[in-house]
Amino acid sequence: MMRRWLVLLLLAISRVQGQPGVQPNGLDFSAEWLYMQLSASQPAYVINSSAGSATVITGDRIATSQNWHSGYRATGVYSIQDGLGELFVRWTAFPRMGEKNSESGTGLFGVLNHPAGTVNEQSGTATITDKYNLQFIDLLLKQKVIRRPCYSLSLNGGVQYARLDFEENIFYPHTTNSYLIESRSRIKGVGPEIGADYLYGFSNCFTFVSSIYGGGLLSMMNKSFEQVNTAGSIIAQVENDKYWTFVVSMDLRLGLRYSLPINVKQFRWGLDCWNLDVEVGYEILSFFNGMERIYFVSNNSSGSSFNERRTLTMQGPYLHLGASF
Repeated sequence: MMRRWLVLLLLAISRVQGQPGVQPNGLDFSAEWLYMQLSASQPAYVINSSAGSATVITGDRIATSQNWHSGYRATGVYSIQDGLGELFVRWTAFPRMGEKNSESGTGLFGVLNHPAGTVNEQSGTATITDKYNLQFIDLLLKQKVIRRPCYSLSLNGGVQYARLDFEENIFYPHTTNSYLIESRSRIKGVGPEIGADYLYGFSNCFTFVSSIYGGGLLSMMNKSFEQVNTAGSIIAQVENDKYWTFVVSMDLRLGLRYSLPINVKQFRWGLDCWNLDVEVGYEILSFFNGMERIYFVSNNSSGSSFNERRTLTMQGPYLHLGASF
């Protein structure tokens, strides 16, 4: 039975190779696996000044780790206007990403603690754990402005929705009572998105693909900060009023696609042709100022503080599997 299906598949491929005019009917579905390195701005959490003193700090500002994480994407495309336009829906998710780091020394200075909970020249091990949850939904209308036998250029416009949840937990050692810090931020936004796609086919099956997208999101930001010591005393416990802000997103990718048309008439599925494609490439995703910390600056004025805006960037390879029919 398997041999019979293999023969039919080979016949279908061979027939399509001789029929370059056969094209998909206008629907495209794809799934992608993204494997990207996470990078967040302002990553330092402790200074290791083991060679210094309480008044002289000489050492490194230690940052949290930057590891690789798996993400997922699902895309649906419907062609209109005889292939000149496309309605494009895409969902991207990086769920439950985590980063950890620890630093040991005899002269540790805290970077992110409230000044009332002083961490100066302490001995022990400081630790940090960050958790992220990132999602994007894109709804775009693509319009081909240039279509040639070997290449095409499309301009895109539509709407993007994004959500980023961030949680940070820090432990600072102390000679009496050590400190625990929990910091959380959440942003949800929606706004216009524009972009461009460029395709260049340099053989019957291989295509160079590139795209760039940018979104401007009107977003609701929520942020909280809590610091306690190991005796249970609260040093600081504050939460920002929710407020609206503007956040920019960016998506850049380059890849190589291999397409394989398959004639499926003999299978009696009501379709003429399928296109199967495999694509590999490199992608950068950035969410500018999409995270916040509440940063305290003075022990003499305990409430003196500001919101520190942070940018999240993901970069790395992707694998795309798609079918058009």
